[in-house]
Amino acid sequence: MRYFPLILLFSGCYLSLGAQLIFPGDLNNDGIANHLDLLSLAVAYGQTGPPRPDATLVWVPQETEFWDAFLPVSGVNLAFVDADGNGLIDSLDLDGIVANYDSLQTDALPAPTPYALTDTFLVEERPEIQLSFDQETAGNGTIITADLNLIIPNPDIFPPTRQPLAVALTISFDPQFINEEAISISFASDATDLMFVAAAPGLVEFGRSPPSGIIQFAAAGRAPAVLNESQLLGQFIIVVEDMILLPDDPLDIQLTEHFMINLAEEVIETNAQTGSILLTGLTPSAAYTPLYISPNPSRGEFSLVLPQVFPRNGIEVQGRYSALGVSTFDLIVYNFQGQVVTHLPDLTDSSTPIQLPQLPAGNYWLRVLAATESFSGRLLIQN
Repeated sequence: MRYFPLILLFSGCYLSLGAQLIFPGDLNNDGIANHLDLLSLAVAYGQTGPPRPDATLVWVPQETEFWDAFLPVSGVNLAFVDADGNGLIDSLDLDGIVANYDSLQTDALPAPTPYALTDTFLVEERPEIQLSFDQETAGNGTIITADLNLIIPNPDIFPPTRQPLAVALTISFDPQFINEEAISISFASDATDLMFVAAAPGLVEFGRSPPSGIIQFAAAGRAPAVLNESQLLGQFIIVVEDMILLPDDPLDIQLTEHFMINLAEEVIETNAQTGSILLTGLTPSAAYTPLYISPNPSRGEFSLVLPQVFPRNGIEVQGRYSALGVSTFDLIVYNFQGQVVTHLPDLTDSSTPIQLPQLPAGNYWLRVLAATESFSGRLLIQN
């Protein structure tokens, strides 16, 4: 059973204003399309209203009718949340956020206002967001895997109408020690009831990206209680890279601006825990180079090439897949929501073109698993 208990119905002054102007992707009308817009989508998920005439995902002001419903705390009319303008709020409205990420606007009607959630739902046992790393020390060229976990100490503290619905956070880091072009993000592929939005500098999925030193992340349920249990939300690949590393200094990576909301759009305060990594100051190893995909953009056929030099257990290894001492590798393809759309096991020749003609046009994340190594890259498929 779905709960949408506090989406308010209005028929007063706003409706008398007639049409309004929206920008597709700025679902909370705060003047920017970013990860926070996923929260509005989660609260309004499944609601219906009048479709937007001549709707498009292009970042231009678009006239639409007011819906007869508003978000319960932020007060945003649900016509803003219907990014694709088809009259139904669902996961397809994610496309507006992704297509226009970090775009700015000042011309919406009503005018954009800061996204402020003034109501708090207090709990004795706060949920916790944990960012943990697969190693405790790092030198120049070290590839770090970071897991993002949500910990719910006691699911029983949430009544049915106050179930946790979405989580948003920012990961801040010192860009002088991180290769921002090599950051990759993957989502929990088995979380079929979750929607995700994430961005980092250099990710080509988005026309624009957040400022240097910032990763933005949000996860939200398509139904109540999806986030009412502890689970892995996502994983990040981070590459340490700098000309000078001072030994025994910590690598500065922190969880900031983290919070959850519930079904009533109330804030659930969260605790945060971040693991620690010490810089070793070791002589730089091989520079990290992302997986090379050609052609990219592609029409569904492409070839893969591993970095010619990459670190393995602290030793520089030359060559392609054959250098790993294995004859096969796996290719996993994720869509922008972090869902596995294709898994090709036991591929044998990295020079043989790979065909994915069944996939629709859009952005995808490729992950290659070869022996103990993992390589990632981004692919744009065009019609």
